[in-house]
Amino acid sequence: MEAAISTVRTQAKGWDRLEVGQEVLLAHPGLPPIAGTVDAMTDDREIIWVLSVPRRRQIIHIDDGYRVLHEGP
Repeated sequence: MEAAISTVRTQAKGWDRLEVGQEVLLAHPGLPPIAGTVDAMTDDREIIWVLSVPRRRQIIHIDDGYRVLHEGP
C-alpha cells in the first residue's frame, strides 16, 4: 500500500494584506514615516521595497518596527 503524500501550503506572513503597486504609509516609533508605493516584496511578505518621493527605494523587513498606518488602492 502506498503512503499518502500530504502537501502543506504555508500562508503568507508579515504584511499579508499588502500588494505590489499599493500606496502605503508606514510608521515607526523612532523614525520618520515612509509614504510611497510598494515596489516589490518577497514571497513570504516579510520584506518589502517601498518607492517613495523623491523616488527613493527603501527595503524594509517586517521586524524593523514599522507598522502600516494606511493602505491605499
